[in-house]
Amino acid sequence: MSNGSSASRIASELVTDDDRHCADLLRSADPDRWLIALWCPVAARASLVALFALDVELARVVETTTEPMIGRIRLAWWREQLEALGTGSPPAHPVLRALSVHPAALPGHALAALEDGALAWLDGDLDGVTGLRGTALFALAARVLGGGDPGSAGPAWAAGAMRRAGLAVAPVAPPRTLPRRLRPLLALARLGARPIDERAGAPVRQLAIARTMLLG
Repeated sequence: MSNGSSASRIASELVTDDDRHCADLLRSADPDRWLIALWCPVAARASLVALFALDVELARVVETTTEPMIGRIRLAWWREQLEALGTGSPPAHPVLRALSVHPAALPGHALAALEDGALAWLDGDLDGVTGLRGTALFALAARVLGGGDPGSAGPAWAAGAMRRAGLAVAPVAPPRTLPRRLRPLLALARLGARPIDERAGAPVRQLAIARTMLLG
């Protein structure tokens, strides 16, 4: 699947400026997850892109923080905003606005739990973040995709992402298989187990995604 031509097509499918902001953020920050979004059903795509864009934002807080206390304050702001989704006026941040229109699939209290993984990362608990970040994120992604248990897919992806960022995290084995509707998550889990020196979005990784999406 061509990243360039698909980008034009998906832009027309994402209705609001906030959706498109999330898509641009994800495409630039994480080409692997952007490519996964292109394989997902159109009905689930905006929700999944917004969810992954939130994870990118939380990761950026950790990666750009030099003073842990400031990082905790920034993460606490995100948690408060997520917990408040749907309870007042639309939030000011485009990622939060994009998330706020998907309350059934992505309730605020469940989204707020993603801050736990980011906080563990900020505190240097790398083993903890593998489980906390991956498990919570993939549980929500599975909900968007129709439900089901993603098993170890989340920790497997998260371990790979952390290792690619240069952190000493032990790899986690991906599940052998998942239901067809959760193949996007299985593909990400398998990418997490691939060599860490592969460029995100590289043809070899695109091929791995396609193989999983088509064959399981």
